Amino acid sequence: MGKWLSFIVPVYNAERYLAECVESMLHQDIPTEQYEIILYDDGSTDKSLEIARNYERQYPCVRVFTHENAGATATRNAGLRQAQGDYVWFVDSDDKVVENVLSAMRETIISMDLDVLVFNASRFNEDGRWNITRFRGSQVITGQQFFLKNHCNAEPWNKIFRRALLIENELFFELRIAEDAEWLPRCFYNANRVKVIQLHGYCNRVAKGSVSRSGNQERWSEYNLLCLESHIDYMAGRRAARYWLRVLVLDVRLTFWGMTMFPVRTEFRNSVLDRMGGILRKALKILPIVPCADYLVLWASAMNPRFVFGLQRKLRSLKK
Repeated sequence: MGKWLSFIVPVYNAERYLAECVESMLHQDIPTEQYEIILYDDGSTDKSLEIARNYERQYPCVRVFTHENAGATATRNAGLRQAQGDYVWFVDSDDKVVENVLSAMRETIISMDLDVLVFNASRFNEDGRWNITRFRGSQVITGQQFFLKNHCNAEPWNKIFRRALLIENELFFELRIAEDAEWLPRCFYNANRVKVIQLHGYCNRVAKGSVSRSGNQERWSEYNLLCLESHIDYMAGRRAARYWLRVLVLDVRLTFWGMTMFPVRTEFRNSVLDRMGGILRKALKILPIVPCADYLVLWASAMNPRFVFGLQRKLRSLKK
């Protein structure tokens, strides 16, 4: 019998949490013959590969691969190419899947022939847990409709994807940083059948040193611009003006948010904003004029990004 689902887990120096992650995927309410757990080691220098091999010896559903360190993007892509399941679920090695959720997810996906299943997730640390995603809707809709209807988080881990959707449309991860934010809009653009299920399915660990919450924000901002450019290149020749407007506006907001929440040098910030304005003006040459708020935000950000950034920062301070 073929596999219904492939968990794809990039593993890099994850010895502290890897066993907890794997156990959460093993403690499910469908037989392990119906799914596989791909642990793809990214050149770890700790005992991660040894832990993974131990699980492989104990459980036939666990498959272990390894390569020289190449980063999470290359490792996810390598795992996707090795996957045998009809569907795939990308899991981070320090996170946890909620136990006994696969039966409900599988029933929904199969009965409705979905391209993407979306579910709720939470974050946690030593101080507790808090919800981060609550999506609206219950009907099967297109990926573009879902993206326009919901404030879609960029992470892939609270979504299950049809593997054929990704392979046939060459939907692989591309950037080394901000890879999720770049990848997900391309997936939803191509998805025809998406459904939200009101089920808590994933726990994301908030650890110190996370790139998305600290570290070199200037490097992060550079990749945000690459994400924006990638979306503009991808949308060329692909009609869906309202959809791409929403995608680009979210890219702009992500860039603004990063430089508001984390310190960057003033000259670097102004350089990023000026470059972003030039990139957005390129986008406006491709997009038709659409009378909507997203077009207005995009036009203003293209014409005077420093002003829009300052206005956004003032509005954020007022909310506090």
